[in-house]
Amino acid sequence: MDLTAARTLADNLIAEHLPAGWRFDFDRATVRLGQSNHRTKVITMSRSFTQAEEQPAVEQVLFHEVAHALAGANVGHGPVWLRHARRLGYTGRATVAAEATVEGAALIEQALAAMESVKDRTIGPLLMGEQVEFLGGKRGVFVEAKRVRAVLWSPSMKRLVRVKLDHIARVGQKSAGEERQERLEANAIAAHRRVAGRTGGPIAIGEHVGPARGYKPFAGLLIDIVPAKTRGGSRTAVIILDITEQRVHIPYPHIVRVPGPFQPKAGRPTPTVAAPSDDRAAAVTGNSIGLGDEVIVIKPRSKWHGQRGRVIKVNGATYKVQLALGLVLNASKDLVRKVS
Repeated sequence: MDLTAARTLADNLIAEHLPAGWRFDFDRATVRLGQSNHRTKVITMSRSFTQAEEQPAVEQVLFHEVAHALAGANVGHGPVWLRHARRLGYTGRATVAAEATVEGAALIEQALAAMESVKDRTIGPLLMGEQVEFLGGKRGVFVEAKRVRAVLWSPSMKRLVRVKLDHIARVGQKSAGEERQERLEANAIAAHRRVAGRTGGPIAIGEHVGPARGYKPFAGLLIDIVPAKTRGGSRTAVIILDITEQRVHIPYPHIVRVPGPFQPKAGRPTPTVAAPSDDRAAAVTGNSIGLGDEVIVIKPRSKWHGQRGRVIKVNGATYKVQLALGLVLNASKDLVRKVS
């Protein structure tokens, strides 16, 4: 379609259906067809797509984006958006994949042709045609980098996708995001040896923390403090939970210190920490536990978390523990740690 005719069509749609302040423009996108930006009040459409398609397909993309503008920000493709789209004339049949455009198809062809020549690369910047992993093991072919994102051809999805550069890696290697996460965890565990047992001052990286009242209880290791994104906003605490090492984010002002040491998942050695001044000793993993051994129960979100006692019976998958409170608890072996 002629670009001038497409712009006229878009301007007329915006003038008829949207409040004053909205405008239209073309962009250089090759992965998406159109975009509706509620912050800048601009609807954009891929220049290469517009030039490659006929008017009916271009109209469908415009109906799609004008409906987003009418529905409001963060609405997605729900019933509110669909109602506006249908009223405008959207049928849902013409939003073809962006790689069907001349420019998108050419990029894919170049990347696939380059695969053989770059298949043995293991270091250096990613080049067009290299195979990469993303999103938990999915594979794709690297096409190009755009600022902080990579454009990939996904054979399984049969389309181009955009993924943060930090989240992709050569097959069999770790992404920059994974390496950064490992460094944060290693630094926090090293700091845990120094700061365990602190009772005053700002909470620091490496301390054993949990949420303040009002949150569902948990405990874990503080590995990072992310600066606020806006002026006057709160910093964010990044925590890996005891036992599972699942990562959670919570506003930094909403965390509190939790007694006891961080308890890593099975296979990772527990950091050795000095006994705090109140005589709480550190729990140690990796030791065999037998009758009479003093143990601590590690079960976040349970009333038994942090309770201590002595093993009075060893069963197949559990220990029978005589708690200091006088109660007897049957605890799974993976939830019990020997106290040094």
